Amino acid sequence: MGTPPFRKLLGLLPNTLSLSRLVLGICFPFLSPQWRIAAVAIAILTDFFDGITSRWLRIESPIGRLLDPTADKCFVFAVLATWVCEGTLKPWQLTFIGARDIVVLLGGIAAIASGKWSAVKMMVPSLLGKLATAAQFVFFGSVLWLGRADLAAVLMTGAISVAAAIDYVRRYSLGR
Repeated sequence: MGTPPFRKLLGLLPNTLSLSRLVLGICFPFLSPQWRIAAVAIAILTDFFDGITSRWLRIESPIGRLLDPTADKCFVFAVLATWVCEGTLKPWQLTFIGARDIVVLLGGIAAIASGKWSAVKMMVPSLLGKLATAAQFVFFGSVLWLGRADLAAVLMTGAISVAAAIDYVRRYSLGR
């Protein structure tokens, strides 16, 4: 007996939520300021609920483990790059706030290029990494609310992102 159709559809939910964040990242530069608030809110919700539904439904998958962080990185870079191009952020602020994402992306590319797919699997999210994501989303909300990048928010978010980047490098170099 096969899986009921409803269960199959429900099984698509976590990856669909992650995929929607990827689409939001691709669309973000083209959205009006009013729609960008909604895009960030939806990204926050989908980031929260994709993992919860995956665990609740017990349907974690290799595709989901790759799609979720890829969607996160795409969304973060799209938002930060858009704001650099528009003059809301300076390039150093993008690098500082996106430090964790840059390290994970470069580490993933290096591991794949050297044929070490198992190393990519070791880049599982850490508590510090999740905190960096939360700080980035709070930062995005503050920029949308204030219409500018507050230096204190840049420094706080950047410090958390750099700490998470260092943690990923440490964990990867120790083989954890």
